[in-house]
Amino acid sequence: MAVSTGLQTLSAEAVETLSASKHEPTWMRDRRLAAWQLSQELPLRWDEEEWRRTDLRGLELEHYLPLPPQVPAVQHREALSAFFVEHITLPETPVSGLVVHQDGSALWQTLDDTLKSQGVLFCALDTAVQHHAEFVQTHFMTEAVPVATSKFTALHGALWTVGRSSMCPLGSPCSCRCKRSRRI
Repeated sequence: MAVSTGLQTLSAEAVETLSASKHEPTWMRDRRLAAWQLSQELPLRWDEEEWRRTDLRGLELEHYLPLPPQVPAVQHREALSAFFVEHITLPETPVSGLVVHQDGSALWQTLDDTLKSQGVLFCALDTAVQHHAEFVQTHFMTEAVPVATSKFTALHGALWTVGRSSMCPLGSPCSCRCKRSRRI
């Protein structure tokens, strides 16, 4: 089933286009396509407890834009818009790492050099897919939240556009405060 959105449709082709626009490796494209196929097979279950009191009559998937316009990354923190600068420069909350997202794109990301040297990973999910594939393949949409949990989980596995990855090596004395800021 494809849902028309005017400019695009929610379909396997849209999933492939989304993956290609992010320059994802084949394994992520294949994982997205498998999630899409699963989303088409799974029913919407209104009888399950978590959905029993949820009214989704206003959910209009035909208005969902699966390919948001890409927002270019910035090279320096100072180049972020005033909105982000206002929200990430609170002196009472120093952070060791920061990932800033806007409209499905990672604008800027940083991690303290000391934490990097300890093997800490904190970055945009797109970055992790490209540079830390073994970590993402092992953990993303697998045990904590399996893609087959529900129709909406499968749709998320197929159509996600933004996220962050974090990992501290086992046994590492990692004490850090990392933050994600986003504007939709």
